[in-house]
Amino acid sequence: MKVFETLKKCIAVFALLAIPASATYVAVLETMAPKDVLSLEEKQYLTDVLRSEAVKALPAEMNFTIMTRDNIQMMLPPGKGIEECEGSCLVETGKNIAADYIAQGRVGRFGSNLTITVEMYETAGNKLMGSFTAKSSDIEKLEVEIRKQAKPLFMKARGNAYAQPAFASGISAGPQMVALKIQSVPMGASIAIDGRPTKCMSTPCTVNIPEGEHRVLAARDDYQDKDSLLMVEGAEMALMMNLEPNFGQLNVDPKYDEYLGDGSPIVVTIDGKTSRNDVAFKKGINNLPAGPHSVQISHPCYETASFNVGITVAKTEKFDQELKRGKGWLTLKAVKDGSEQKVPVWVDGAKVGETPFVGEVPLCSKIEAGDGEFRGVVAAELKVNANVEVTHELVKSGQPVVAEEKAEPEKEQQPAQANVDEKQAQASEAAADVANKEKGMSIAKPIGIGLAVLGAAAFGIGIYENSVMKDERGKYDDATFTSESEADDQWDKVKKASTLRNVFYGVGAGLLAAGVTVFFVF
Repeated sequence: MKVFETLKKCIAVFALLAIPASATYVAVLETMAPKDVLSLEEKQYLTDVLRSEAVKALPAEMNFTIMTRDNIQMMLPPGKGIEECEGSCLVETGKNIAADYIAQGRVGRFGSNLTITVEMYETAGNKLMGSFTAKSSDIEKLEVEIRKQAKPLFMKARGNAYAQPAFASGISAGPQMVALKIQSVPMGASIAIDGRPTKCMSTPCTVNIPEGEHRVLAARDDYQDKDSLLMVEGAEMALMMNLEPNFGQLNVDPKYDEYLGDGSPIVVTIDGKTSRNDVAFKKGINNLPAGPHSVQISHPCYETASFNVGITVAKTEKFDQELKRGKGWLTLKAVKDGSEQKVPVWVDGAKVGETPFVGEVPLCSKIEAGDGEFRGVVAAELKVNANVEVTHELVKSGQPVVAEEKAEPEKEQQPAQANVDEKQAQASEAAADVANKEKGMSIAKPIGIGLAVLGAAAFGIGIYENSVMKDERGKYDDATFTSESEADDQWDKVKKASTLRNVFYGVGAGLLAAGVTVFFVF
């Protein structure tokens, strides 16, 4: 009997040695369960179900080897049984039996139902690759759940390395590539696949990835990240990702006469700023991060309205109160021919007093002084809670107000001499204009050329940074990183070069435009 057992172990060892060294080993340990829940035969059967699903997900053609029960037993340390390990020692057991990946199921009971939890670990990095849980009223229904969920779990062993199918000729071919078209609502999300950024920086876009299970992450400012686990197969697939907002809204809709004054719009200031992410705050809907915010609403004709608001994700707060008309103090005198006059004062068509007038007047009002044909508009720019002093010159309706000027009496000139003098003055004025223009051009042209040269230099630096970005991106795409931090460092180099490129492109374009404008216009 001992000879038979020894021979059996030797055969198992030789069987493992006969497997190509490049193969990836996957071990499925015996399913664990209390004696009062499952019998030994039932536990072994469920283990066999898991192994069969592992074979389907990780075929030998892709250089995966699913270790048998005898293989595992032979590789265990002396005195240790295949059923004696669970939980934290799974990874250590995987290392002992030289498995690249190791999985195990544990069955329990919850109420009247059977439950199972299956976990798979990568032994080299002590990393949990994935798990699933299932619940059913009996073992037969539990088997159905296992077959439904086990294959996607085992396909995680393909990972980012994507095992290569081997052929007898020794030539290997990569996995089938799938064109995955990714869309999002809203558009403009950046995409990462299996934890690594892609060239898709703004949806909709299409990426080519190997068949298998992949984790797709969509990210966009002001929206919650969307994480999707997807089984990719076939020649092409489409994925729609609906992003949940990570912001609330403030609807600024005050009651006021928007045509009062010169028609200036209201100005919305939130947290001391008039815009966010280069989007100006405005009358109407404004997207804001969740949390407290301070708001100011100002208009030349109204008092500034200030308030605090708490924004909640996916909810809209509304400000629809009536703005309060601002008022300023006016001190008004009326004069005619140099002497002060007592005349009526009108505000928006209503008589409010007589000059000299001192009183509070609403901002942006139409202020008039005088009566009959001498009634005219007073030019006064009132300010909130400030006093403005104005002296108004009374003139007949339609007659422009002319500032009083003192001029020396002109000497009488002969008509002919006057015409000559006038022509000489016009010629001198024209010559002066030409001289001023030439002087301006002599100054403007060198400045324009200098700006254009600086713009070209900045643009050249942008081109250099673009080449640096491409080189760093190539290194990122081609490199095999040993840690996440190493990958992040390389990706930071890509982002830095991209940012510098965009900055120098923008500066260069601005300087070139300014140089051309100065050169040709001024």
